[in-house]
This record gives sequence, C-alpha cells and structure tokens, in this order.
Amino acid sequence: MEAIGQLASGVAHDFNNLLTTVVGNLDRIALHRQATPDVRRFAETALRAAQRGTSLTAQLLAFARQRPLHPTAVRIDRLFDAVLPLLRDAVGETIDVSCEADPDVSAIRIDPGQFEAALLNLALNARDAMPRGGTLRITARNAIVAAGEAQRREISAGEYVVMDIKDTGSGMPADIAHRAFQPFFTTKEEGKGSGLGLAMVYGFARQSGGTAEVESRVGSGTTIKLYFPCSDETALCERLPPPLHPVTPRKPSILVVEDQDEIRCLLAEALEQCGHEVKTSCTAQEAIALLEQGAARIDVLVTDFMLPGGMTGLDLARKARALMPDLKVLTISGNATQEVIRASCLERGAFLAKPFRPSDLTRAVAELL
Repeated sequence: MEAIGQLASGVAHDFNNLLTTVVGNLDRIALHRQATPDVRRFAETALRAAQRGTSLTAQLLAFARQRPLHPTAVRIDRLFDAVLPLLRDAVGETIDVSCEADPDVSAIRIDPGQFEAALLNLALNARDAMPRGGTLRITARNAIVAAGEAQRREISAGEYVVMDIKDTGSGMPADIAHRAFQPFFTTKEEGKGSGLGLAMVYGFARQSGGTAEVESRVGSGTTIKLYFPCSDETALCERLPPPLHPVTPRKPSILVVEDQDEIRCLLAEALEQCGHEVKTSCTAQEAIALLEQGAARIDVLVTDFMLPGGMTGLDLARKARALMPDLKVLTISGNATQEVIRASCLERGAFLAKPFRPSDLTRAVAELL
C-alpha cells in the first residue's frame, strides 16, 4: 500500500500538471469566439479524453488512500434517493435495482460524490455479471463491530453502517474473489476495464474509516459489503446557498507563482480576462522579492504547492502573510493528497486540485475576494 501510494503520488503530480495545460487550453479553444462548430466539437472530444485520464489517476489515488475527500454527515435514505435513478440508467432495463435503508439507520460521515462513484462502479460490475438481466439489491443497516471482529477487518471497534450490494450474477470462484480489490486486476477482456473500479471502492471505504469485503460463489451471485463508521453529527439535509461575490471598488491584484511556464501563462491569461491585474513569478524567492518591493498591493496569492528552490507554496504563503497580513491565498497542486490539503488550509485560504479548467480558477479566486 505504501509503495503504491508513493507511486501514485509521483504519477499524479506530473500527470496532473500536464493535464492542467491540456485541459486549460482545450477549454479556451472550445470557448473561443472564432472557433467553428467543428473546432468546438474536436476540442470537447479531447476534453472528455483528458478527463478520463484524470479519472484513472484519481482511482489509483483512491486505492492508495491519498485522494482528498470532502466528508460531511449524511443520511443514507437521502443518498439512496439521489443515486437510485443514476444506477437504473447505468445498468439498463433488464436489471431490477432497489435501495432500502432500515428506518433507524444512523448517519455516516462520507464524501457524497465519492460514495456515488463507488456505488456506480459496483453497479456496473454487477451489470457485467448479469448479461441476461437479474436483480441488484442495496441495503443499509446498523451493526456493532466487536473488538475481535474489528481486528480481523483492520478497523476500529464500534458502531457502523453496513451496506450490502448484492447481485444475482454468475459469481466468482474463491481465488478470483480474493484478488477482487487488487489494483489493475480484472477478469474483463483487454480494453474493457482498467482493474481500478473495485480498488477505488476499497480505497474509498478505508479512507472513510471503514472497509470493504466481497462474498461470492460461482452461480450464486456476489455481495459487496461496505462498512462506514456511524456519525454523531446532524446529517446535512439541504444544500447551502452559494456564497455571494462582493463587488470590489478596484481591480483585484493577483500574484501567480508557478514554475511550469505553460501553466503560469495559462493562469495569468485566465485571470486577466476576468479583469484582474496579474503579476507572475516562477519561484518563491522571486515572489518574496516582488512583495518586499511594496510597489503594488496584492489581494490574492495563487501558488503551486511544490516549488523549486527549497521553499514550498506554504512556506511562501507564510512569508507573504508576514509582509501582507490580509493576503488571501489559493494553493494549487497536482498532488492533492490529504497532507497537502491540510497543510494548505490557511485562514483566508483555499485549495484547488490540478487539473482544473480556467473557470474553476476564476471561481475560486472570486470566492476568496
């Protein structure tokens, strides 16, 4: 797990830096006022391919438990209501899908988006195991995991919500079921599966404080069990309204610090198109020198987390705050591990994971302002 995590982090950082440039420029092509319909269609096709590359990296990071999550306390019945139509569309009319939670089932603290992705992965696997149709039953119940059982499952003892995702498919022999959660292991034909779907589900469950198990017999279908710790928090029932963006009396000034030339130019141009005054730097030391000159006030510092010269973006943010206490900071990174995000969570700060579209950048800056 540790070796895979290190590999995934290194791949993600370099790959996401490349994808930031690719996605950003494709987005600009698709939105350019002089682009013909054919050019827009070509750009949008390439964008979808780039986003699939992002998804593959994210799945590997999820297995290695290094993908950032945004957990919140949620009610299971609300999750099921939201995801059921998606699952039915994904598996087709020949498979009967149902979701049912016990009336007294507890709230859990998870990332709703990643939970939806995990269930979708499981539903697609179930569909492939039932080519002639069948049933997919998803249930949720409370359970107490005692100390001995918890040790065997490598989780903490206590109260859990257990979800059973059961299909009536062909099932798997024991040797295949034993390897089901291994990354890149797949029984599908070449080109029809990356072998990361179940690995992502397992990584998501472990990162959420629980675990995943598989029970399967040839001819008797497969059941995937997901364990999530119960939460004492009040479940979030309604979405919060989006924050308002106050109008500033002057053009906000942004300092962009990024060592990759293509990305730095892309970020600067996107911000300038929104009316911001933008200064750029490729190192933390150069940025500090610029701030010390005091020639112009900077409202927002946009900095990559990994910078050359021995200083991280976080080191830069701290030194910059010493010079300008009211400075707002947006940290960006292609290696969006939990450690990087926690380190980047400064007061009056935000984090944006690469790759992102120019509109994501300008929205993040607007929310800081």
